[in-house]
Amino acid sequence: RSSDLVPVLAAGGVTSARALAAVLAAGASGAWVGTAFAACTESLTAGDARAELLAGTQTELTSEHDIAAGYRWPADIPERVLRGSPVNAGEGVGLLRRQSGAADVVAQLCEGAAELLGRWTGS
Repeated sequence: RSSDLVPVLAAGGVTSARALAAVLAAGASGAWVGTAFAACTESLTAGDARAELLAGTQTELTSEHDIAAGYRWPADIPERVLRGSPVNAGEGVGLLRRQSGAADVVAQLCEGAAELLGRWTGS
């Protein structure tokens, strides 16, 4: 019964129309998008951090903030102590190329995914 279905949102790496189309084709009801919005004009991301996101090429893990602040954390554990205002970005950060408004990001993701899904299904 359709009333027994539980909607599933895919999360992680949904930064492009291709990624959105892929999770929808795999059966997700939608996607939880994070990194794609981090560089938007409406985001609370600081200007210098936004510039770093747009210049990023891949996900980077650094302990520089911890070292500078004097936080001790075992080197073999990749997590870090979060203090202040860190900006977390996922693997899709390398796909961010320009600052846009959130509405533009949503339109690009949805229109691109619809086009790809149409091609994949032949409709």
